[in-house]
Amino acid sequence: MISEPEKLFLSHATEDKIPFVRDLADALGRSFGVWYDEYSLPPGASIFHSVSAGLAACDFGVVVLSKHFFAKKWSKAELAGLFAREEPELRRIIPVWKDVTFEEVRAFSPILADRRAVKASEGVPAVVSFISQAIRTAGQRDGFVHTGSVATRFSDLSNKLESTQASRELANSPESAALVKAAQDTLIDLMQQQALRLATGAPKLRLTHRRSGEVQAIPNNFIQLAVEACGAFELLLEVVRPAHDSVSGARCDLDIFRLNRHRFPVEAKPDNLESHSFSPDLSHPGIVQWRDSRGTLYDLDPAHS
Repeated sequence: MISEPEKLFLSHATEDKIPFVRDLADALGRSFGVWYDEYSLPPGASIFHSVSAGLAACDFGVVVLSKHFFAKKWSKAELAGLFAREEPELRRIIPVWKDVTFEEVRAFSPILADRRAVKASEGVPAVVSFISQAIRTAGQRDGFVHTGSVATRFSDLSNKLESTQASRELANSPESAALVKAAQDTLIDLMQQQALRLATGAPKLRLTHRRSGEVQAIPNNFIQLAVEACGAFELLLEVVRPAHDSVSGARCDLDIFRLNRHRFPVEAKPDNLESHSFSPDLSHPGIVQWRDSRGTLYDLDPAHS
């Protein structure tokens, strides 16, 4: 029995139809059922009832965030309807950023700013590929949906990069070790800065963080950054340093814990909700990217975005 394609609700501002949204709707329509006002609203039909029916029937909502979208009351109402359809373990909203920055999205909706997203500037084929990947992995614990505020930043740029093989010669050199170490410093600085921004912009999260110095250890030194939210959850980033003359052993480990201070004694072991490990990839000269256990590459340096 052939299953029906997923139904998508395409939420957008009218001003963004050309040159982007109309082409996106046509491309998505080849693989999915798409509610798009230009061919989902019959002549004389009630806009309110048609949109409500589309929201109720959709499996996912593709939301094209733009300055025009931010200014529209109707688009905000559609977004509210999509949020009402979400479930704790299934985020149905797939954001597409069109000519907006992280700061602008965060000012409009801190929740959407924390979601994995794709930029319209990458082109319709890349956006469709991202949406398809998001739908395929939506029900997986470590797929499109992530728990935690800072953790999702690791996957913001994953769709931009093709999988490549690291060069062994480059990896086994003091120069590559120094390059990886500098990239690790950039990453942990970025995570710390974001924690500070969130602590200031969202005080209800009661965000605190602590960062260790470089701990001397065998076989590899390491640095830890712990970010705690509401006294109930902790994100732990552990940066394992490379060896002096190669990148051997270097990695970045990310764990998310639920703390049990209120239900158990202070010394009770926290629950590990998620674990991710990233190893350095030096396929592109002078650029360090990070490869997860699935082989997906991530560029975590904002200078490359």
